[in-house]
Amino acid sequence: MKRFALIVAGVSLVAAAAFLYQIKFDVQQMEQDLAATHDEILRHQEALHVLQADWAYLTRPERIATLAERHLGFQPMTPEKVIEVDNLPLRQDLAPALANYYQNQAPGAMALLAGAPLRKPARQTP
Repeated sequence: MKRFALIVAGVSLVAAAAFLYQIKFDVQQMEQDLAATHDEILRHQEALHVLQADWAYLTRPERIATLAERHLGFQPMTPEKVIEVDNLPLRQDLAPALANYYQNQAPGAMALLAGAPLRKPARQTP
């Protein structure tokens, strides 16, 4: 009976040792994967910083102004080119649609479009 108990204890000890070795190996593999992932994150962060620096360089206003002038023929804005919104001409293709909309939605706005002053509603006293 003692011999059987010793055999069972020995087999149990070998099984536990094999199980612990497997766990240790799995943990080491996971630590290596974690270190590799951390290194990859650092590489991506460095690449992101480089891309942000490139973006900041490429979107400088003076660079865009130079490119717009060279390739698109744009000129710098001068005060003579600034006008009020009221001085903009109304697109002819939109005029009938706007008139129809204002006539249906806001009758008072038609008076504004026609140039007539709006009447203020009568004030009611309690």
